[in-house]
Amino acid sequence: MALRGSPIGRLLLLLAAVSIGSFVLHCARELEAPQEAEWIEVSSPREDTSWTVGTTGHVRWTSRGTSGTVCLDVSSDSAQSWLAIAPEAPDIGSYAWTVTGTACSYCVLRVRDVDGQPTGISKAFRILLPAPALVEPDSGTTTQNRRPYFGWADAPGATSYRLQIDSGTAFSSPHSDTVVTVSEYVPHADLSYGTHWWRVCAGCGVSWSAWSAPWSVMVTTTIGVPLLTQPSAGDTLYVAMPYFGWSDVPGATKYEITIGLDSLLSNPEVQDTTVVSEYQQALALPAERHYWRVRAGDGFGWGAYAGPQSFVILNGIGVPVLDLPPDGSTTYDRTPFLRWYPLVDAERYRVEIAADSDFVFVEVADEVMATELTVNEMLALGTHYWRVRAGVGSLWGQWTSPRSFIVSVEPGVPELLSPADGATLQDQTPSLTWSSILGATSYAVQVADNTAFVSPLMDAIAVDTTATVSPALVSGAYYWHVRAGNGLEWGDWSDHWQFLIATVPAVPGLVWPDSGAIVESGVPTFDWTDVEAATGYQLQVDNTNSFALPIEIDVETTLSTYTPLDSLIRGRHYWRVRAGNDQGWSAWTNPWSFTFPGPTLLDMVSLPGGAFMMGFCDSTGAGYDQQPVHEVTLSPFSISRYEVTQEQYALYDPSHGSEFQNTEGPVENVSWFDAARFCNWLSRREGHTEFYVESDWSCNWTADGYRLPTEAEWEYACRGGTTSHYYGGDTDTLYNLCEPLDPTLDPIAWYCGNTSAPHEVGGKTPNAFGLYDTSGNVYEWCNDWYLWNYYEYSPSSDPPGPESELQRVNRGGSWYGYAMNCRSAARAADDPGVVYPDLGFRVVRRGG
Repeated sequence: MALRGSPIGRLLLLLAAVSIGSFVLHCARELEAPQEAEWIEVSSPREDTSWTVGTTGHVRWTSRGTSGTVCLDVSSDSAQSWLAIAPEAPDIGSYAWTVTGTACSYCVLRVRDVDGQPTGISKAFRILLPAPALVEPDSGTTTQNRRPYFGWADAPGATSYRLQIDSGTAFSSPHSDTVVTVSEYVPHADLSYGTHWWRVCAGCGVSWSAWSAPWSVMVTTTIGVPLLTQPSAGDTLYVAMPYFGWSDVPGATKYEITIGLDSLLSNPEVQDTTVVSEYQQALALPAERHYWRVRAGDGFGWGAYAGPQSFVILNGIGVPVLDLPPDGSTTYDRTPFLRWYPLVDAERYRVEIAADSDFVFVEVADEVMATELTVNEMLALGTHYWRVRAGVGSLWGQWTSPRSFIVSVEPGVPELLSPADGATLQDQTPSLTWSSILGATSYAVQVADNTAFVSPLMDAIAVDTTATVSPALVSGAYYWHVRAGNGLEWGDWSDHWQFLIATVPAVPGLVWPDSGAIVESGVPTFDWTDVEAATGYQLQVDNTNSFALPIEIDVETTLSTYTPLDSLIRGRHYWRVRAGNDQGWSAWTNPWSFTFPGPTLLDMVSLPGGAFMMGFCDSTGAGYDQQPVHEVTLSPFSISRYEVTQEQYALYDPSHGSEFQNTEGPVENVSWFDAARFCNWLSRREGHTEFYVESDWSCNWTADGYRLPTEAEWEYACRGGTTSHYYGGDTDTLYNLCEPLDPTLDPIAWYCGNTSAPHEVGGKTPNAFGLYDTSGNVYEWCNDWYLWNYYEYSPSSDPPGPESELQRVNRGGSWYGYAMNCRSAARAADDPGVVYPDLGFRVVRRGG
């Protein structure tokens, strides 16, 4: 059978036309059927048919009409390597083939009988790639990334992919049409806000698969999250149709609210949108716990949800919301109008007005069906409180929180009080006062130099009934008046009053002695600046800055200098001056201090400070208030070598009487307060800053003046570097009382074992620091308050003692005391106001 004019010949010519000529020629030689075989025609696939891998292709041929089977083969290469697709198929003229094979290639089919003889061959057809499967972003995705990642599944055999992105599903004018060799793509430019559609097809050579089904992705702006405000989390509500509120979100054009019975809001009762940040539920919600959430959106999408947040609705009667009058408002209507918002299911309302917020004195009690009430009786002027509750049947709900309003009248006219009409004043910025007006919230005050108050010198608003004139006035006549306002209108001006300003001299400037100066003479020449218009000056000098009577110097002079006739006492002094004329005196200058130093009264020993072991404990457990033994570090300080004597104390208080009169003996019968006052006197005398604030006996730890030693300083000074019972050594008779005589204590101390009275200071052996009588003679006051267990938490550096207790510490034992009380670590305490004939003191100053 000749092939050139046959269907097979035409197929080969077609294959040659699509550049597979070598395959066609080879196939022509291969497919030349034996002369004895009956050649049948394959009608499907037709010429240039395209079948996609994985789909069903229908093969049809002209059946021979005989029973039996045929075989079907497919070939896609020029070498005619046939692949059996139906080794045995009924010869019924058709076969449904699930297309397999190599994509992007031209193929032919043949029909052969069971003996392998070809009986027919199809026209060339093409096997195409399937459309790729899209992966991400998933269809319907919302993203704020304007260059999102696009990805799809690989298509076997594909060598390239084509991606289109458009704003519509028709892809009529895609804004991105890109060919890539991998199965992913990221745009090179930002996508516009809004919804985009995307699809992909796969290609190999010049062949392309069908397009994938389009998926959508929405590019949105960044929308904030609202703040849920009402109802608050966990609120209990008695209304079935509650009000919901939340904060505005910048840029939002809409909001979506969801309400449901479960926290996941999987089956919402309400899902609605609104363009404002509030929502009023239109249908009654059941009485149980509910959850709600809100999200904000704009024209491009939705932001994240706020919530969910829960609230509970209970069966019962809700609480109305008050409307008018506003809380705290003022009204001139003595029968005011009240209004509140309606409550669902409420049948009536009860209204109360009272003169107090607790509604003890109820003025009005009324019951109405409406949500408003005009009071039908005159209310008194002043503040009133009102509240409302709703009723259903015989039940009443809770009262609202009370609101207040003020019933007032138009502002009255204030009465001027001071300065009196026609008064003469020296104060250039006088205070003006007037009577209060009921309901007034402010007052207007004017001061002028004319009765018409043209161009007033002061035009001010005051919130109470007093005002200070500003700016300062010069000498002359002035007029003032006042009117009251209540926030809505002003009342009439009061009558005007007059006052006269008579200017006094300015305050002088102090020149010498300079503040803090040390003067060498007890009769220094005081000097200050001349003041214009002053006709005289008053000078005061005193040993305290309060200038309390009696004052050391209090003189008037016409000069701006003054030299005292008598010498000042030694110590610190304060001085001040004021100027005067016939109009009065100026204010005093701020006082300056100076010091006329006296000789050092006491013999002070400088101690370097450092660390030592403080306290005492032995095997008997004695000294319970001296435990635990602990290390203390002290800063340098100086301490008087001897106990303060009666002769030294008499310089401060000549009238003081010690029990045992002896000028060289220790002063006794002094309280803690007496000792502290002596320290301040001694500081002033020598020009130092006082340590004690005598008004409350607080301590100025930065002062350089004299004070009583801290308990730690005293024990450190007493020990003189020793760790023994006494600074003279240890003793075997530690706990003896007065007898027998203690051989270790006797050389260093006067105590009950060797005397019956105090002795002159310095009569026994000193310790290694050169200090006398730290053991025995008289007990010595310390600065500390006494607390028995203070050592348990005392600071390790410069401990100041407890902040406050009942008794003050004294140390060292006395002529009247037992030997055991003379130990370096022994502690005693007394009320700071008591005096005893065996209780005195010594002093310290900070610094070595």
